[in-house]
Amino acid sequence: MITTDPKQYLDPQVARQLVYDCEEAFENQLSALCRTVGLGDYQIILLSGPTCSGKTTTTNKLVQTLNDRGNDVHIVSVDDFYYDRMYLMARSEQLGQDVDFESIAAIDLPFFKMCMQSLLEGKKTLLPKYDFVLGRRSAYDAYELTDNSVVIVEGIQSVYPEIAQVFCNTKNLSVFISTEKSVCCGDSVFPPQELRLIRRLVRDSRHRGATAEFTFSIWKSVTDNEAKSIFPYKDKAQVKIDSSMGYEPYVMRSFLIPLLQKDVAKDSPYYSLAASLIKRLEQLPSLDATLIPDGSVYHEFIG
Repeated sequence: MITTDPKQYLDPQVARQLVYDCEEAFENQLSALCRTVGLGDYQIILLSGPTCSGKTTTTNKLVQTLNDRGNDVHIVSVDDFYYDRMYLMARSEQLGQDVDFESIAAIDLPFFKMCMQSLLEGKKTLLPKYDFVLGRRSAYDAYELTDNSVVIVEGIQSVYPEIAQVFCNTKNLSVFISTEKSVCCGDSVFPPQELRLIRRLVRDSRHRGATAEFTFSIWKSVTDNEAKSIFPYKDKAQVKIDSSMGYEPYVMRSFLIPLLQKDVAKDSPYYSLAASLIKRLEQLPSLDATLIPDGSVYHEFIG
């Protein structure tokens, strides 16, 4: 658990030091990961973690490190291998189930295997780009590996055994990133899963046009899949990274309170959850987001 004293962070100097310490701890983890990558001759890096963990920042750091080392880096997102949304909806209707966009069944696994086999055999391979607005693959880009190539396979699904099995005969490094610690702010405790919910509420509102009501509505299915399909395989990862930040509730206060007050009505089934968050956040001082340095993982969520 990360313990903080809200009264101390009324002092701008103390608040600045909190941000610096959190960012330094996270950067140290990324630096250790990059040293591990530098010591190994990995052709595949499998980067996974639950929603709003910081996978994009970690990927960017790896790309920079590998490029500096002279590698030719390719990023493959498992999300690009989703089945078309209309197909998933029709299949779910036939089965009498809700659409599950999180499980391995939503991924066109045979197509993924075929593309990866072609790529690893050194063939020029067309890989899809999935358009989440249209709900289908909308374009294809050509990839071709050289002897100096490293492929980063990223996405929540990269930890799934069905994905890892594709690369069992290739030297690979598996990396798992998530929020691992609770943040205690005086009498208020924000568990790891709630930290990611706060991140997603703000991120999806600011960057994806989603209301807080919508994010609340899908959160149970997201976390149910994580419990079933992601966290059971976390310990198989060779490298684990904790992206919890002690400053999170203080920074998110000014973003989240107005969002929840605007989006969640009193007759909403999520009103009590929103009210609980608001009550706990209102007890904290606000921490100026401009204290967060450029390149921080936290810009994935607040912009």
